[in-house]
Amino acid sequence: MAAQFVRHHLGANEQRYRLKRDMARMCHADVNQKPLSYPEQGPWEAGEAAFAEVKAPVVLYMLDRRMVKGGVSVGLQRVVPGVLVAATGGAAVDTAGFLRTCRRVSGVDASAFAAQWVFASGCPVFHVGYAFNRKKLAVEITLHQESTNARATAPWARAQLFAGQMTARIREADGTPYEHVLDIRREHVGRFEVQFNTKYKRIRRSTRRFHMRQMAAAAEELNINAEVLGLDDEDDSNIALFGAENAAEKRDWRVVEWGEDDEESLASATFEWIRMDSDLEWACVMHFEQPDFMWAAQLQKDRDVVAQLDAVDALQHLPSAAAATTLMRTVMDARVFYRVRADAALALARLATPELAWIGLHHLAKIYKRRFCLPPRAGEDRADAEDISAPRLPRPNNFANIGEYFTQLAVAAALSNVRDRHGEAPLPARRLLLATARYNDNSENVFSDARFLAALVRMLANCVVASKQFAERAVGADDAVLFEIERLRRADALVPSPHSVVTCACLDALTRLSVVQRTHALFNPLLFCAMADAQAGVAVREHAVGALMLHWGLGDARAARYFAAVASDERGGRVSETAARFVLALTVVRAMAYGKQHSSLLFQEQQQKQGGAPEHIDTDARLVGGLESFIDSLGDSRELQTIMASAVHDSALAAHARRLLGLLHMLVYQVVDSS
Repeated sequence: MAAQFVRHHLGANEQRYRLKRDMARMCHADVNQKPLSYPEQGPWEAGEAAFAEVKAPVVLYMLDRRMVKGGVSVGLQRVVPGVLVAATGGAAVDTAGFLRTCRRVSGVDASAFAAQWVFASGCPVFHVGYAFNRKKLAVEITLHQESTNARATAPWARAQLFAGQMTARIREADGTPYEHVLDIRREHVGRFEVQFNTKYKRIRRSTRRFHMRQMAAAAEELNINAEVLGLDDEDDSNIALFGAENAAEKRDWRVVEWGEDDEESLASATFEWIRMDSDLEWACVMHFEQPDFMWAAQLQKDRDVVAQLDAVDALQHLPSAAAATTLMRTVMDARVFYRVRADAALALARLATPELAWIGLHHLAKIYKRRFCLPPRAGEDRADAEDISAPRLPRPNNFANIGEYFTQLAVAAALSNVRDRHGEAPLPARRLLLATARYNDNSENVFSDARFLAALVRMLANCVVASKQFAERAVGADDAVLFEIERLRRADALVPSPHSVVTCACLDALTRLSVVQRTHALFNPLLFCAMADAQAGVAVREHAVGALMLHWGLGDARAARYFAAVASDERGGRVSETAARFVLALTVVRAMAYGKQHSSLLFQEQQQKQGGAPEHIDTDARLVGGLESFIDSLGDSRELQTIMASAVHDSALAAHARRLLGLLHMLVYQVVDSS
């Protein structure tokens, strides 16, 4: 239902983009996890419920796709209403009954699917390779299958092999995409032979005429997509050809076309690109390698958002000047889905390396100046020729176009992520972000710029937080960033933003910078105590309490009493829960530190097994060993006893906060029956 809501109100592109990201999150998290359904299943814990909220909708989507392809129904659209009606009438709805309803409505037996995705855990990991057989005129695909639970340690998490059908789409030399269904079986290695549909011929990619024809075809594909979406922007009609026809643009933007560096590999290609699981029917980790120019062609000419997203993810790991040019054109083109443009901007930051002569930084700065800054005084004709480090004033805010808004934030975030050889943020990036924050003009904008300014504050802090010069506190180093953050905080105190989002961002930035900077006292306890007062907003109090606990810890009795008072404040609500969560998190962090510094019994046992040789201890083992030593050291801690006595047994404490502190109490102290 949520997916249908997103599809109806936000569009199919948004729905498919979210689905692809949810599948990636699910595969990343589905290690040592329990199945969605198993015998003697009780109430879910917090971590299990959060994972189920991600996995369950993805599994329902995959079931719907299999029902639509395998049966004569319209999928779950006929199943869900009947289940809801039965539940309204008081009938119990369980997994087995739901699967029987699916079989009765669609005629598709979903027992094999449920055995893999509902009653078992883990996701498939595919390693796919291909080779073109010129004698048979066929593409030979080799698929190696593993599981995310291959190295799982939990008894309920077993590695399994998956079976089903996967669609492989090959765009051949004539420009026509052909789909082929691969029958994947429960085996580690599968080999498939896909027949070619067109007469074999090499694609001539090495001539300038071919480049112009390919880019014109890509522009035509985007124009068709723009017509479908109802877009009409003459300024973006030639973005796919940007820098190809104008020698000055090519020189100023450092445009590099495919084939200029490696003509032989392009000329030897027999098809344009291959897509595995083109229908997005598998929640899997797909390791598929093809040449970078094929990924670029897929990004430029495939109109599917998932295909474009896969191409962007691949190109950022295949650094080259031509790949940077393709990503730059994607960010510049307003006809591309804005989330793909944002991901392409973040990918450009990974190409800002000395090996590529900082071409990623060059493109990001040029994009930001052209689309989001006013032209220089010399005029628009000389805008592209100026140095990227030259200062530029931002354009007045206009958030009417949501795509341009999120693209601007993504380009700015990418600029803040760039680092030079010494780990410093480059001067062009800092100048552009400082100018955007300092000369922000929202006078003619009908929308609030609060979240825009909050994002800028975090980007400014990101530019400085990894700086060695700032950590050593050289004279005058990054004073402009600190001044701008403090100015925005004071301005938000005078005219508060909605939910004080700017103040929260400033407090978060000051906390991060104060942790890095130790020679000068950037942390102001009086300021954060004032922000943690009961009269402040809830979000502001949460950030202030977290900063105070990060700096003070639990070692001082006065600090312990203060945090106990905050956690037991019945007026706090969410703040008391946050304080309790911070106490528990701080205990775990200190336990990790103890586990690293002290030799617990667990570490001694591990070393004895190896004859005294050092052994790498994973995070879970270090946590357990650290808790072992840390709890022993806290047995007589009056500070922690103060928190427990004044908070856990206080009836005014919020239920969630009492539960969190109760877990901490069970972790540290043993329960003794005094009756």
